[in-house]
Amino acid sequence: DLIADYTDQKEMMEDVDKMYFMDWEDKPTGRDFKFTTSPSARNALLGAIRILSSTEPHFNVPFDANRKEAKRLSEKIENFCKTVWYHSGRFRGVPLEQPVIESLLRYGMMVLSITPTKELKKMYDLKGASKAQKRQVQRLVDSTPYLFEAWDPKGVYPEWGRFGLNAVYRTVEMTVAQVIDQFGEDPVRDVIGQDESDLNERVQY
Repeated sequence: DLIADYTDQKEMMEDVDKMYFMDWEDKPTGRDFKFTTSPSARNALLGAIRILSSTEPHFNVPFDANRKEAKRLSEKIENFCKTVWYHSGRFRGVPLEQPVIESLLRYGMMVLSITPTKELKKMYDLKGASKAQKRQVQRLVDSTPYLFEAWDPKGVYPEWGRFGLNAVYRTVEMTVAQVIDQFGEDPVRDVIGQDESDLNERVQY
């Protein structure tokens, strides 16, 4: 079972989260106790995130100095990656390096999805998006051909084969409203077993 294979890893991530959120589960109980949870782990993580995410990443594509056009092509690829990275963060309202750095420091890994924006536009057209949503997606398509998104590693289960990554199974907690916004009305029944529900209800998708 793929999920069972990652049980130890996910438990370790949950333990890290408890330190980050200062959640002391097994603290002693009693009227004579007064508890103060040390924020040292949280403060150290927040400080490191601020320092490391204060500047945009620098992309470096090695090139063969003996090839005449290699340097120009390398710089073109570097500028392309920088532009896609910048716009991916701008459309989310948060610089992309921030969730990436936080994930790396917090869990020792990060998961970055790469989605062609034209495919997103097709998906929103098929789900019957509103005019406002279609305009939003079109602005994204006009700005960048790809969208980078940092996924929460706690819900990601990669399947590896002999020659590398075969597939990724992902679970994500979202509200019913977010499911409808991203996938339309039809998937709601698949998620919650009925056509309508409280839009603020949180579900696993």
